Amino acid sequence: MAALLAVDLGLHTGLAVCGEHGRLLALRSLHIGSMPRLRRTVPALLQDLPAVTHVVLEGGGPIA
Repeated sequence: MAALLAVDLGLHTGLAVCGEHGRLLALRSLHIGSMPRLRRTVPALLQDLPAVTHVVLEGGGPIA
C-alpha cells in the first residue's frame, strides 16, 4: 500500500499520513523544543508510522 507522509517540520512538528486513496491514516503533533532533540526524535517517529512511499516537507529557516 502506498502512503504519503506530510510533515510541517519545526520545533512544533506536525505529521500526517494519507493512504493511496487520500484517506487519513495517522496524525501526530509534537512540540520537540530544540534542534538536537528534533534530530534524535525523527528516526523513532518514522519507525512508528505505516510504510511511506512519498514524503512532503514544509518548513522554513534553518530547520528546512
